[in-house]
Amino acid sequence: MSRITRVPLIPGTLSQAGTGNADFTAYTQPGGIDQYNLRDAAVDLPQLANLGTTGIITLNSASAPIGTGASNWQHTGLSPQAPSSAITPATETPLVDGAGNPTPLGPLGWNLDAGQVLRVYWDLSVRPEYDGTPWVGADGEIDIQVGMTPGVQVVNMGAHCWLISLQWDVTSAALVNFTEVSGQTAYTSAIGGTVGGKLSDSPASVPVPAWKLSTINVADGTWQGGSQEVAREVKWTSANGAWYYLPSGAITVYGLRLVIHGIYHPGQTATENYLLLDTVVGGVAQILKYDGGTLTAIQQRLGV
Repeated sequence: MSRITRVPLIPGTLSQAGTGNADFTAYTQPGGIDQYNLRDAAVDLPQLANLGTTGIITLNSASAPIGTGASNWQHTGLSPQAPSSAITPATETPLVDGAGNPTPLGPLGWNLDAGQVLRVYWDLSVRPEYDGTPWVGADGEIDIQVGMTPGVQVVNMGAHCWLISLQWDVTSAALVNFTEVSGQTAYTSAIGGTVGGKLSDSPASVPVPAWKLSTINVADGTWQGGSQEVAREVKWTSANGAWYYLPSGAITVYGLRLVIHGIYHPGQTATENYLLLDTVVGGVAQILKYDGGTLTAIQQRLGV
């Protein structure tokens, strides 16, 4: 079937019976309602076309509030997350909607197969807070030379962070078996006396800085007279993320949720970079406050 073309409607033009009959004949002929004359013509998104021969078609979409479950620009009724205080897998707080529910993908889930893609997007307003200098004595400290004299000054890299990670349930329509999405670490590997995960295995995690640290009057990497460490709160900021999954075979995804956990610090071996759980910086004064946000999922078929 060839593509049906018609002159666009112009405001003020009279509707003629002959024109209407011609349109009816064109669209009711055998094969008239096909991908070119209905699907592609109905969606004004050229970027969905792929080389002019195949395209992307959306099969399902879902969106739900997370966090406090509302657009709360005054930041009232906030929920805090406290850090883990023991060398065990970090305590996780699910980011559900205002009623305590994760994001379901229909009563029977979404059935994905090879040739499809699951895309997930999220956003959340967050505010890390701390009291005192919790980074002093914590993991993640380094030594720098003090001027030209023997001795070192201990400073912190200031790279401690909270993590917001995506999870899914692929076994239970009741949404009781959430686990990390494909390719995402659970940060439970034993590494150097603590637990954590590879940075390269964190495609569905978003870091939120726990604080901002810097040093002043440090010259050429050495601590000078008058040098000092400067700390700042992060204040309100956004935590936005995106993740996609290309299944190799059939799989059913029943629901999605985000979890907050921390606090982590960077670490490394000779071959890998890690995020490692840091319990020294724990305490009730170190928290991550969070507000409302949105989690959106899209299931698409690749090709026609």
